[in-house]
Amino acid sequence: MPSANHNSHVNTNSTAGLLQVEAQDSSAFVLKGNAMLNETAQTRSYDFVLEVRAGSPDGYTKDMLVVNGIYPGPTIEANVGDRIIVNVTNKMPNATAIHWHGLYQRGTPYYDGTNAITQCGIPSGGSLVYNFTLDGWSGTTWWHAHYSTQYTDGITGAFIVHDPNENVPSYDGDLVIQMSDLYHRFSTDLLQEYLSTSGISGPGLSGIAVGSEPVPDAGTINGVGQWNADNNAMYSNFTLAANQTYRLRLSNTGSFAATRFSVDDHTLTVVEADGTPVEPYVVSGLTIDVAQRYSVLLTTNQTAGAYWMRSALQQTQFTYTEPEFDGTALGIVRYGVANDTVPTASKNATSTVITTSGGNVTDLSTALLAPADAAAAPASNLTLYYTMSMQTNSVGQYRATVNSSTWTPLSNGATMFEAIGDNSTVTTGLYASTQYITTVPDVAVVDIIMHNSNSFDHPWHLHGHKLWIMGSGSGAYAGQAFNNTNPMRRDTVLIPAFNWVALRFVADNPGYWAFHCHLSWHMSAGLLMQFATLPSQAALLTPPTLMIDQCKSAVAEFQYGFGTGELNSLQDSIVCAPDTPPTKAFNNLASCVSLTSAGFGVITSAFTLGGLFSSFQAGAMADRVGRKATAMWSGALVVLGSVLMSQGSSIFTLAAGRFIIGLACGISTVLVPLFLSEVAPPAIKGSVGILTQLMICIGIFSAQVIAGKFPLSKAGTGQWRIVPLVSAGIAIVQIFTAPVMIESPKYLSAHSSTSSARHFPVAREDDENAPLAPGGDDRDRDDEDEAQESNSREGGEKSLTLGEVLRSKDAAVWKGLRTVVLCQAFQQGSYSTGILSTVSPTNAKYVTLFVTLVNVLMTIPAVYLIDRLGRRPLLVTSLAFMTISSFVLAYSINNFKFFLAAVFIVLFVASFSIGLGPIPFLLLGEVPPTQARPASASAALVSHIALLPFIFLHN
Repeated sequence: MPSANHNSHVNTNSTAGLLQVEAQDSSAFVLKGNAMLNETAQTRSYDFVLEVRAGSPDGYTKDMLVVNGIYPGPTIEANVGDRIIVNVTNKMPNATAIHWHGLYQRGTPYYDGTNAITQCGIPSGGSLVYNFTLDGWSGTTWWHAHYSTQYTDGITGAFIVHDPNENVPSYDGDLVIQMSDLYHRFSTDLLQEYLSTSGISGPGLSGIAVGSEPVPDAGTINGVGQWNADNNAMYSNFTLAANQTYRLRLSNTGSFAATRFSVDDHTLTVVEADGTPVEPYVVSGLTIDVAQRYSVLLTTNQTAGAYWMRSALQQTQFTYTEPEFDGTALGIVRYGVANDTVPTASKNATSTVITTSGGNVTDLSTALLAPADAAAAPASNLTLYYTMSMQTNSVGQYRATVNSSTWTPLSNGATMFEAIGDNSTVTTGLYASTQYITTVPDVAVVDIIMHNSNSFDHPWHLHGHKLWIMGSGSGAYAGQAFNNTNPMRRDTVLIPAFNWVALRFVADNPGYWAFHCHLSWHMSAGLLMQFATLPSQAALLTPPTLMIDQCKSAVAEFQYGFGTGELNSLQDSIVCAPDTPPTKAFNNLASCVSLTSAGFGVITSAFTLGGLFSSFQAGAMADRVGRKATAMWSGALVVLGSVLMSQGSSIFTLAAGRFIIGLACGISTVLVPLFLSEVAPPAIKGSVGILTQLMICIGIFSAQVIAGKFPLSKAGTGQWRIVPLVSAGIAIVQIFTAPVMIESPKYLSAHSSTSSARHFPVAREDDENAPLAPGGDDRDRDDEDEAQESNSREGGEKSLTLGEVLRSKDAAVWKGLRTVVLCQAFQQGSYSTGILSTVSPTNAKYVTLFVTLVNVLMTIPAVYLIDRLGRRPLLVTSLAFMTISSFVLAYSINNFKFFLAAVFIVLFVASFSIGLGPIPFLLLGEVPPTQARPASASAALVSHIALLPFIFLHN
């Protein structure tokens, strides 16, 4: 049996407050192997608990994301036909998804575990049961997180499927060997820099070009490495029996670097690649690209002793030198000697050639791989052409494209659940601005001609299918003939720089399947597209309700817009006409309420007072009870206030209801911008943040339509009482969806032992497009911004109260406060629909409705533009066109040129909607230092809500 050396290592970068990753004995990587074949088909259940821990895989302590406290995670070993049940519990501060690499998931595509494509992610504190059958796939594979760059930080494990009919030579033992590159910094920190306009930085680094991928620090074998280690290093090691043959199941579970595996003085016989048995092929070593797997046979027939296993990271794609890089991880194979024997051979790399009695044995050439079960590929009837590229975009960010499209994950959505695309014809198109999808509506044999126009090699992986490699060559494809003589089949194929590769697959598996580069950095930069195969059949499959629920998000901001719009639209229905007493009408309640204009003003003002009062407290409340609980309280208050409004027949009841609704809306208007900034993926933080303003606009428009266009506003019927109940219904949805929201990492880190919630794939303060404050460009930080950034990185730092913010002497705190307060005040006071309605006084209600519709529609382009153009350019453009429109509008109204006025009303509102409307809400979660954000947001929203009465008076 294998044994392990467990020499203690001194931590060089202690991470306080986290549990430690547990050490594993090498026996954890010894499989049951052939003994499994005697077992009948059965259900095999696993519990995965995902959490943050501190680990030292190579002696350097760092934050890690791990499953069940170990790295790599648990090995799943099963037989063809077994049912696999994995109960995943997410104790990390961010959502996650687990992908079962290479498995077909026929009939269960929603369990493929691909974030934003087949699921929306398991929220923080949530869980999900993956439940699927191993039908038709066998061999060596792995499972890993498929959510941003999470697997880079440790969420990986082996997945082995045995098949009695597998065509491989016999062997005596079965071992798992997982190799990976290792980064000492957390992946999202590196990703943020990689995607920025300034590139990678760090100690000893300078002048690194934008777009240079992060270079790893070291490598590991089964989770153990020896970064610049001394003689007390730890090793993954196996003590084996002499003169036996062992199947070594090799996998590269890394994020960027290929790795070369070898065992000193031993040849290896390749017998499997990516689940495909191959003709035995003797090699001295083999280079394994990211996400690829091989099985090799090792025979223990050399002199008894200990021998180095080597995993040498290949540096061919590195674009800079990482100080103290140590790219060779070592392990030990020993037989015929004591369990603690260590090899005496040099730790430095040896020759790649092994001399045997039959001649020299060299490294693997993938061109010589041939499936052991020889077969031709079926004839294709559909050919698709794609070109991949990586380059700097118009705003200086390094991004990847497939046919000029850059993938970004949907926010709170999954393409499969939303059935995005054209389901009726073979179509390739760009949907939702970032989802490049090829639809194959009927069973087809598809040829993919992929041209790599980039200077990097890319390992491409197709989910749910296995690919035939039909041909390849340099440059672009020019009609060359394919090889259909027993072509190699695998699920992950390397496409070399400036080359083309032809891949074939049978599109007969209903679902939405990712096709992407498996280098973590490249996929995060957008190098992904999708195949929607047989989507009409996929639509008949029923994912668990919980998976749909996990796509839902809070609708709190809709309530604010609805609340500000509903009462004003209903005034003529609520207030009894002069000399007309109320009668019994709807639900036996008074048809109207006897109110003076002053009395109605009191009711209107009650909303503002409630909002003012709760805005002062909302930031502190969100920090005290959490974002999810705050959203639930907000919804509950809306329900209570709406019920009072719907039943009220006096100024007191109506004012009380409005006050309570104001309380709820004040809370949500502070909460939502903060929450979105904390959980949004960095690449689309601006787009997600603009949802605040978009939902407010939709809320106002909905209230105006419901109250003004439908019969609910008809005087004397009392049906105006139904309108508040619409708001109550939406609030009930909010209450029940809040528990499945992702909790804010900032809140979790401040209320648990997790000291570094900043390390997760969420919005970060150093997004190059995020900050916008007086005196500096939003992409070029001055020294003060850097100091602010340093302070704000501590996710668990205690938030300041509003009093502490107002008393603060920190320039960054005051600059952030001043910016968000002034932006909110200016945004609220910039225009009123009442003034604009003077262009057509006889149709004032319809003008108001039209203006609000324009506001909704023109906020949508801002979702697309904000992360591409940046905050400052969009805001300046917005203000410039608003200014021009204001002058022309004033001239045209004063001179009764109503057609000209109508044109410039649209331009004015559109200009407002793309910049000044949404950006002030976005800045609430970006400009103030992290610890000052809740209180600064409260102060800013106080200024926003305080201007509401003046807007009404203005009207």
